[in-house]
Amino acid sequence: MELHLRVEALPGFPDLDGAHELAWGYLLDRVFGDAYHSGVGSLTLVLPHPALAEWARWRAEQTPARGGRSGFAALDGSRPQPADRVYALGFGPLAPAALRKRARPSRPARLESRLYVYTLPALLASLPMRLNAPRLRDVGWLGMRRHFVSERPVAAYYRLEIGGGA
Repeated sequence: MELHLRVEALPGFPDLDGAHELAWGYLLDRVFGDAYHSGVGSLTLVLPHPALAEWARWRAEQTPARGGRSGFAALDGSRPQPADRVYALGFGPLAPAALRKRARPSRPARLESRLYVYTLPALLASLPMRLNAPRLRDVGWLGMRRHFVSERPVAAYYRLEIGGGA
């Protein structure tokens, strides 16, 4: 897949470790997977952190172009540009207020799906992971993974909206 990459550093963006590292794996996998299935041959991707550029390049190398459609992914919270396929990232109630106010994306013209990542149920389920009991840590880890991503509306740190462009 042809990739046009731009990094727009977002002040207040969290470090890419732990849950945020896992979240960005889910987000990028969803964008590239959907782009492949939608016939996107050329994807313009705007990222909020320089470390994500390498992750995106690797996924682009692994994802063959399947058609001649264009895609635009505004994963920095900015407004997406017109394209055949649009991906817009927003920050939900679990994100700091500074990120929510700064990044207010517009929705794709034809919204087809949403993905909520790093959800409140996952955060609450992960609380036993901090205890000094191996069994409870395992229960916390499994609960966190089970509820980490949702397609149903739920309080989350990240919200990815996918659809057709204008």
